[in-house]
Amino acid sequence: MDGKLYKRLRLALGLTTSELSEKIGVGANYISMMESGKRAVSELQSRKIIELLIEAERNDDACFAELKKIFRK
Repeated sequence: MDGKLYKRLRLALGLTTSELSEKIGVGANYISMMESGKRAVSELQSRKIIELLIEAERNDDACFAELKKIFRK
């Protein structure tokens, strides 16, 4: 996945780089490098981000609630 997409996902979750780094167990610098394409995202980190997205969707996060409305049309 492209670093820009990871940034968009982070923003959709409403997280700062520091908050995301805490949640997936890496440094904020890693997140910045990942989003700028200077560092590859490991399979483990990718899975952790996917888990955050699934959790947000299950908890009816506002972003996902809007997406559900859009895709039902």
